[in-house]
Amino acid sequence: MREVQASGTTIILATHDMAEAEKMADRVAIMLKGKIVAAGTPAQITATGTGLTKISVSSDKSVLSKNGITFPAVTQKLVKDEYAIYYSTNPGQTVPAVIAYLEKAQDSLNDLRVERPSLEERFLEITQNNH
Repeated sequence: MREVQASGTTIILATHDMAEAEKMADRVAIMLKGKIVAAGTPAQITATGTGLTKISVSSDKSVLSKNGITFPAVTQKLVKDEYAIYYSTNPGQTVPAVIAYLEKAQDSLNDLRVERPSLEERFLEITQNNH
């Protein structure tokens, strides 16, 4: 299918495998009860909705692992291994606040990962909210 797609041929693929759709598709349409309820690129679909973005942060002094630190738009915090993990409704607010906090605490950022919900997670959210 990749070779056919690379040659410029349009392929319409009906699947329930969201991981496959996320890897293969340039555009996705999610249908529910015969109607399109979401359409766009996989990135556009996963960027919308109420799905939480996972923000994982590791720093030299691990100041973020302390309890009581709050950041904008964060609904949940975990500490796992050397990472403080935040689930955010708005990473555009959370990430700058985390970086500013590290700078103020004179802690050096080692790793920062921002992961939006997968297409599978977004599909489940859409179908549960529109049933």
